[in-house]
Amino acid sequence: MAPEAPPPRSLLITVGSTLFEALTTTCLSVPFLSALASAGVEDLVVQYGKAQLVLPPDVKVVKDEADGSGEAVFRASDARGGVGVRVRVMRYTDDFEGEVKRASWVISHAGSGSILTALRAHKPLLVVPNTSLMDNHQAQLALALESGGYLTVSTPEGLIDALPAFLDGSSGSGHEPFPEVQQGRFASILDETAGYIG
Repeated sequence: MAPEAPPPRSLLITVGSTLFEALTTTCLSVPFLSALASAGVEDLVVQYGKAQLVLPPDVKVVKDEADGSGEAVFRASDARGGVGVRVRVMRYTDDFEGEVKRASWVISHAGSGSILTALRAHKPLLVVPNTSLMDNHQAQLALALESGGYLTVSTPEGLIDALPAFLDGSSGSGHEPFPEVQQGRFASILDETAGYIG
């Protein structure tokens, strides 16, 4: 029996439910896709939310969902014209945790739900805060978690430069493991605060 093939090296990029065109435009640009192909990434999944996608030139769509789900699959070629990265784009997904589990790496906006899902799945995480949002709360959260050693932070403009170190592990090799969920912890704090346990 032949040995099982290793899973493809895959990158998930998520913007949650918001509009973050600076990130989606960057991650579908030719320089970004070329950097992925050069690093050996085989699959790119982009969850793009409310953005209007700008696809690279000469994209051949392999699959396009006509039901309005906003999903398409295409291949992006590297500079040599060879088969490069398989790209799947989708507006939203009902299986976000599954997408994270299947990914080798995650690049995310700094939404707390997206961050926690990736950290709890123990995935290397590069966070790109959407600084156009009110109060810049995404940057505050991302920088606090970066200072704790849990993830790496970049900007849309710095993403292509940050990519090689992120993918080869040198920018994330020292990340702290995120603490596991402590079931019942909130109830214990509430009981203690209310005086039920002493």
